[in-house]
Amino acid sequence: MFKKLSFVLLFVAFCSFSYAEGKEYSVKDRQDKNNGGCIDCHLEITPGIVRDFFSGVMSKKGVTCASCHGNDHDNLESPNIYKCMECHVKQYTQFTNGKHSLAWIAMKNLPEVANQPEEVIKRGCGSCHRIGRNGGMCDSCHTRHRFSKAEARRPEACLPCHAGIEHPQYEMWKTSKHGVIYGSEGATDRAPTCATCHMDEGNHQVPSSWKFLGLKLRQSNIELPGFSEKLLDKRNVSGNKQPANDDKKTVGGAIQNEEMEWQASRKKQIKICRKCHSEKYAEQTFLDNENLLKEVDQLMLEAFETVEKLYEEGILERPTELPTHPDHLEFFEFNSILEQRLYIMFLEHRARTFMGTFHNNPQYTYRYGWIQIKRDLAEIKDEAKKLRDSYDVQKKLQPSGSEKQDK
Repeated sequence: MFKKLSFVLLFVAFCSFSYAEGKEYSVKDRQDKNNGGCIDCHLEITPGIVRDFFSGVMSKKGVTCASCHGNDHDNLESPNIYKCMECHVKQYTQFTNGKHSLAWIAMKNLPEVANQPEEVIKRGCGSCHRIGRNGGMCDSCHTRHRFSKAEARRPEACLPCHAGIEHPQYEMWKTSKHGVIYGSEGATDRAPTCATCHMDEGNHQVPSSWKFLGLKLRQSNIELPGFSEKLLDKRNVSGNKQPANDDKKTVGGAIQNEEMEWQASRKKQIKICRKCHSEKYAEQTFLDNENLLKEVDQLMLEAFETVEKLYEEGILERPTELPTHPDHLEFFEFNSILEQRLYIMFLEHRARTFMGTFHNNPQYTYRYGWIQIKRDLAEIKDEAKKLRDSYDVQKKLQPSGSEKQDK
């Protein structure tokens, strides 16, 4: 009897809520928001969209369905960044000058993308890189149809794309001291989030001093003399160390192109840190991080040269359409275990090490990063020795020219 009564009360409450919600939308907002029946109809077919729209600030500021979608129901517009720009010029300008606007171009220009099934790109890489598609997709962070600023500021908004094997920035932050404070206290002044450091004062450029790959095209003689430049040469980024203007779009979101640009970005980052830390502490932390990056790239350079030498000696076969040195724009499209290991060392373990230290996470810096890099290098050198020994044995077993003639 009690269970039946509970069910009836729950059902009545649900129906009452649904009726009240629908009545509120259709009566209160029909005159100024209904747009020829949009609200009434969509309360039936997509009630979640109506709920999100009326819970967001846009509905309270006079924005209607037609404001973004137009009045022609048979030819509805699909809003893009240029529609958003009509009201948000400042944010549009910042976004188009930032790395997120280059995300789609960068993905499409990677050599291996063309070799993947369309579904893999659409549901995999493209799901995150779409933020730069068609000039920019604002709903990547400000989810439709609420477009909440508060939601986009939360670190969880960054989680879907900035997590995983090669770029686990969210996990790094969450398990750092900063993330622990956020987890225990919530969004307070003591808990810096992604937006605190990368979107100071709401900057939609989302800057960072070292960008995605932690590499610069032109090196300073003070911080990291020459290491990244050598690695860039061996990685064949856009074909050379200083790409042409057309190629800069491809790598601009991942690599710093100018020393002055890097210095200015670095100073801004340290200024943000000084809101909570002393100038001396912030500066020393950055220097420590950059010196660690230098140590990492020394090991990376040794690994690259080990594999490159196998190409030069003809021991490791390299497809003719690719460069003679390791090219990591190919990512996982390698033929040998040795090349796969070099890729993992570069994009996974190197990324964890340098991103981990910049996000103040000792576990990712050391356990998931540095230790793995040392193991990668040992395995690459060991495998290279085995390949070379096997190659030498096979050469000795092959008959010489005179022996072939005698036969």
